[in-house]
Amino acid sequence: MKLDLAVSRAMFLTELRSALRDRRTVIFSILLPALITPLLMFVSHFQAAKHERELAEAVHPYAVSGPEAALARALLAEAGGSGAQEARFEESLPEDPAAALDSGTLQVWVEALPPEPEAERPVPQLRLHRRGDREESLAAARQIQAALERAIAGRQEKLLAEHGVAVGRAEVLPAQVSDLAPEAGSSGSRFGRLLTFALVFLVLGGGSVVAVDALAGEKERGTLETLLTSAAGRRDIIVAKLAVIFCVALAITLIQVVNIAIWGGREQFALPDDLLAALTPGRLLLLFALFLPVIALLSALLLYISGLARTYREAQSYFLPLFLGALLPPAAALLPGVELRSAIVLVPISNIAVGVMELLSGRPDWPMLAVAWLVTAAAAAGVVRLATRTLTGERLLGAGAPEAARAKGGPALFARQVPLWFGLFWVIQFVAALNVEWLQPLERQVLFNVVLIFGGGSLLLIRRYRLDPRQALALRAPHPAAWLAVLIGVPAGLLTGIGVFRLASLLFPVPEALLKAFAESLAPQDLPAWQMLLLLAVLPGVFEEVAFRGVLTYGLSKRLRPVALVLTVGLVFGLFHQALFRIAPTAFLGVLLTAVVLLTGSIFPAMLWHALSNALALLAGRAGADLAELPAAYYAAAAVVLALAFWILWRTRRPYPELRT
Repeated sequence: MKLDLAVSRAMFLTELRSALRDRRTVIFSILLPALITPLLMFVSHFQAAKHERELAEAVHPYAVSGPEAALARALLAEAGGSGAQEARFEESLPEDPAAALDSGTLQVWVEALPPEPEAERPVPQLRLHRRGDREESLAAARQIQAALERAIAGRQEKLLAEHGVAVGRAEVLPAQVSDLAPEAGSSGSRFGRLLTFALVFLVLGGGSVVAVDALAGEKERGTLETLLTSAAGRRDIIVAKLAVIFCVALAITLIQVVNIAIWGGREQFALPDDLLAALTPGRLLLLFALFLPVIALLSALLLYISGLARTYREAQSYFLPLFLGALLPPAAALLPGVELRSAIVLVPISNIAVGVMELLSGRPDWPMLAVAWLVTAAAAAGVVRLATRTLTGERLLGAGAPEAARAKGGPALFARQVPLWFGLFWVIQFVAALNVEWLQPLERQVLFNVVLIFGGGSLLLIRRYRLDPRQALALRAPHPAAWLAVLIGVPAGLLTGIGVFRLASLLFPVPEALLKAFAESLAPQDLPAWQMLLLLAVLPGVFEEVAFRGVLTYGLSKRLRPVALVLTVGLVFGLFHQALFRIAPTAFLGVLLTAVVLLTGSIFPAMLWHALSNALALLAGRAGADLAELPAAYYAAAAVVLALAFWILWRTRRPYPELRT
């Protein structure tokens, strides 16, 4: 089907005028993006000023070491006794100051070095080590540096008075500041980490308003049929509608760049000086160019989802998983230690997010930036081609689910609304984890997330939609051989999942310190073994399976075929374990458990598999066995044993009832 550019252009202008007349488009695609950025900048500036005042009044721990430590302490004592209340710090005595600085128990480490005449340094030197990625450490370093400068100035005046010699302050006792944080601790880097994430959020929010009306809305209203009977071909229609969504996304991106340029330097919205220095006109234009393939990719995805949906409401239910999934790639820039010169350069959107972070931190990798742009542009071209081919060949006139079927409620309505409910559960879990301090202890986290959200939420859905619990939760007896397959598959699945995690680490490197800190917070050593197994193995094995392999699988089984169902439930399961480095291995476990339910027709083997897998991982960690450091052959052998377990399940299968084929 050949594209007629004149027809596509005429349709594009018509669609664009129609979109601009729509009040929702103006509000969500123009007005809100124009207001959100300066509002966030104002709130951020207000909070930063408030935080700065709090830091100035706080008391910060510091350490002094080195051959000239006595001199450093004497200077700090002189400064503390001579000045008002500017120097608010107290000395600590850690065995390893560098480690204490990294862990956060120390804010500044003053290293007092002796004179080195051979290095043309005839006087002692003080080095202030800090962590530039922690505001407390920066504030403490500023306070101690100011205190040392006051003390040095006092001694300088005495020397001048006694000897009448003009002695420069730097010659009396130089104090150098050393930042032990990586370069990613700068303001430009912190801003760059969030910029792509925020842009994707705004583009999806504003673009979805136009996209949902472009095809799904027209199907429901019946206007698409009229359009298809005109002289315009299907390809012309798809290209015109895609161009409109792209223009809206382009406008949103341009608005954000202009907002930063206009408001960044104003007093009420002031960005940090080093960030303003990084946001030159040339870099703003470069940012705009870097985001072009990202918004093209997102626009094509939005149109594709709208074209697959048959009604306005169905399109909205599809957009929620797209929203959650599309926010993951830009979150790669939030991972510590990730660099563009790695396998991440081959991941669309993630590579642009990391490249923007490096660009604004002042260390752009130009060859890798070019590769990242080309990779994302190629992905965008592929999705555009897929959307065009699929939607031009699809029966676009197909109406949505009949209103009568929707009015019946019950399982028919539940199958359409279950994605929205799980999206709501995810938002509640995410917001509560960030804002509710009461949930910090492990017991309360499990009670809230596992028992209340997954268990209570599942029971709420069963009651609300009048579902049969035996059918919705797959409460059936499996074949006896399923239990043997579970016992074989649990250790094999655990090791294979760790192998998946190691492969994922090539794309998203995870620092060892982060993994160690997570393991300690998840299963503290002082927690009794029985309590650890109850909270982290038994309860998740029951309630998470009820939610994901029970309610969610039942709802999606009416709409998805087995392979898509297994992958979708597994991905959603991984997304609920919100730490980025946990998503890949947890999603892999979710895929395994969903496949077990579909092959056995029962939730009980999945419950046992889940509980035993968690218990085995916890006990191995408690015993000091590092399963992530085994030779690669162990993971390959585990994959073979896992395949054997699923072969047993396949040979003795009792398939999930009413599964689509």
